[in-house]
Parts: sequence; structure tokens; C-alpha cells
Amino acid sequence: MKNILILGLGRFGSAMVKPLSELGNQVVVCDTDEEKINHVIEYAAGAKIGDCTSEKFISSLGVEDFDIVFVTIGENLQNSLVAVTLLKDHGAKCVYAKAGSDMHEKLLLRLGADKVVFPERDAGARIANIYGRESVFECIELMENHSIFEIKIPEEWVGKSVREVNVRHHYGANILGIKKAKDASLDPNVSPDYVFTSEGTVMLMGEVSRLKKLINR
Repeated sequence: MKNILILGLGRFGSAMVKPLSELGNQVVVCDTDEEKINHVIEYAAGAKIGDCTSEKFISSLGVEDFDIVFVTIGENLQNSLVAVTLLKDHGAKCVYAKAGSDMHEKLLLRLGADKVVFPERDAGARIANIYGRESVFECIELMENHSIFEIKIPEEWVGKSVREVNVRHHYGANILGIKKAKDASLDPNVSPDYVFTSEGTVMLMGEVSRLKKLINR
């Protein structure tokens, strides 16, 4: 479990709140717009209304106590740069910032951002990389290193039980459900005694680097 702070609740920032929370993280959100906060508050451990370019506001957040701070206000270059600067000045351990251009990325890195993300560009690369594989039917990115994959049931699993395959041990993944081929319905209650068949797909959630070993086998 990680303590995570999200500054800015545009489409990108808002979309992160629920999956991060469902992974067991404590997520605190900040925005100047109370309405945006209300849209995600049920998934957040806390919320603050304020301006992330204000040193007084940043100092009130206790940013040094968070494992990761996401700055998701990439549309406004100046505000993004100021926020990253203030976060680092106040002891933020790890700052991930959204960028809108290559120059924006360079400036963020010079100011101390630990990682810069381009949601649109990265999504395009991810889609090409994931959907170009015959065995992958769907991929939902939860955070940088964790995703949900819907994959074709591997041949070597056919005739074996969930207990025998033991994906948690071999791939550090959890089975979220089995999607049946006939009606595409998802069965989320998969028992350890369930025996895999060659039909349908399996939904797995886990660390991308480990799951890729399964996908690329």
C-alpha cells in the first residue's frame, strides 16, 4: 500500500483515483474545483480544495509523507512547473508529472520531477505493444507498473485447475474472472478447483513486467 497525492483532477487525474484506490493505496486528491473532487471523493482517502501553485497550500499538505505525488495539470505549463518546484522544495519524495510537449518534459525534469508521463503518447505506444499480440484481447492500465489483462487461456493451462496453475506464485497475478466464449459473460467467482478449458479468456491483474513473461511465452 502506498500513500499517493494527486494534484489536478482533469480527465487524466480523475481517471487514476479509483484504480489506485482499488489496488489498496491511500489516495488524497487536490483541485481548485470542488465539483471535480466530488466526482471522485468516494474513492479517495482525503481531499483538499486549493491552488497547487500556492506555496502556503503546498506546505499544508505534508507532501513529504506521500510515497508518490502526481502532478496531472499538463495543460498549463506554468502551473505544472511551479507545482513541481514547490513539491520538491517541500520535500516530496517522488514526483510524477504530466507533460504536454517535449520542451515541457525537459523543464519538468530540470526542476526535479522524478518521472514525466505523456498519457496520449504513452497510450499509443502501449496499445501498439499490447494489442499487436495475438493472445491479448484487452488491457486496462491501472498505474505505471500494474495493469489488467484479458488474455487467451494458455494451452498449457487447459485441463489444469486454478490451484495447479498457481498464477499468483508464478506471475504475481490475481485472476479477476473467466470470460466465457459462448455469451462473453464474465464469471468473477473463480474457485481454486476451476479447470481451464480452451474456450474463453481469463482476466488477470498484476505487475506488467511479470505478466509480460506469460504473454510473451
